[in-house]
Amino acid sequence: MRSFLTVPLMVALACAAPARAYTIVPADDGTGRIYVIVERDYGDLVPLSALPPPFNAIVQTQQGPDALSFRWRYFRSDEDGIFYIRVDEDGAGTATFGFNDPEPVQGDRLGVAVVLVDRNGNAMHSMLVRANVEQGADGALRRNHGAELALDREPHWWRDVDALAFLMMKYYEQQAPSDEGVWRAMERAVERFTEGLGTTERVVAK
Repeated sequence: MRSFLTVPLMVALACAAPARAYTIVPADDGTGRIYVIVERDYGDLVPLSALPPPFNAIVQTQQGPDALSFRWRYFRSDEDGIFYIRVDEDGAGTATFGFNDPEPVQGDRLGVAVVLVDRNGNAMHSMLVRANVEQGADGALRRNHGAELALDREPHWWRDVDALAFLMMKYYEQQAPSDEGVWRAMERAVERFTEGLGTTERVVAK
């Protein structure tokens, strides 16, 4: 997986500036996989129309690590993340998140928000996912975390989805945030983009 840097969210994301900082590239392993790499430090808005078929429509079931996935790296570190979403014709959706932390530090939190955006630029639904760096059953700090969200909506709801916004966050152990404090910090960051529109859900990656 290719990595890339991230820093706290900036309000500029909401402006949807013409110049984007994501790259759509084929994997270099001859598999036909495609990576959408979110290059901008704090996140970016990726319109579905920028993706190759069949991924240029939200209703598709082919995204995945062996097809097309979205990837990013966290600011000043080697942690990175992956996301893909599949939606069938009946409106049953599944969003998958993964976090990789080669050098985990006890107490750090990795976070990402993926916002489904309509053609008018309004937020429809925000998925806030975080990974808490902590010890596993074997006593070692866990390096990999994942989450899967079920998103079941009416088919006409999905047809309004026009873009995906990615917002990346990291909270260090030295900041000593409480569990709820991390969620509120993530929600405040997302609210700068969504302006309070749409629904929101919280998920902790395992």
